[in-house]
Amino acid sequence: MLERLLGFMIANPATGHALTAGRDDPSTPPAMAEAICAGIAQAELLVHSRAAHLLAVERADAAGRYLRAFLDRIEAAGA
Repeated sequence: MLERLLGFMIANPATGHALTAGRDDPSTPPAMAEAICAGIAQAELLVHSRAAHLLAVERADAAGRYLRAFLDRIEAAGA
């Protein structure tokens, strides 16, 4: 699944991509998320300091605000 997602993101750089990570994530540490983000054009990364692997569950408020703002920027850009 991850390979399929990364393949889509690399093949569609103009759409913009939001990645999220938790600072305390042992299975996908922030350095790994940063490396993934660096390899994808138009990608941005939110690393939240008070979350682990399930950022969208652990910090739903912060993740929701970030993703909403990201989607608003994509929509405003006409993508």
